[in-house]
Amino acid sequence: MQNESYYRGMFKIGAVWNFGAGLLFMLARNPLFDFLGMAPLHYTTFYNAFCMAVLLFGAGYYWVGIDLTQNRAIVVLGAIGKVLVFALFVLGWRQGELPFLLIPVGTVDLVFAGLFVEFLRRSKESHARMAGAR
Repeated sequence: MQNESYYRGMFKIGAVWNFGAGLLFMLARNPLFDFLGMAPLHYTTFYNAFCMAVLLFGAGYYWVGIDLTQNRAIVVLGAIGKVLVFALFVLGWRQGELPFLLIPVGTVDLVFAGLFVEFLRRSKESHARMAGAR
């Protein structure tokens, strides 16, 4: 596949993004909510589960960055999840539940979703070319 080092780096940056966001949102919840002007959470189990999922996907992106030929399903789920996170952040903002400051955070996820789709498309084309050359 062309641009292997680019994609390896992209997935590792995606892993750092997820690790950073997951840890920040989980470990600094109260100061972060204060900064964003959000009310404190009364029930944190679902919120913490979301943060753990973000961290787990970060591990998945790291694994993809190590071996681009494995774990395509993680990339598919990640692309879908990142679009959904963006959509939920926009919906939450429009409903007055989330501050606008979270929209740029969701936009970063949307950009990663596009990059993940590009990777999936190009890696599939590359695999098809290699299979046809046999």
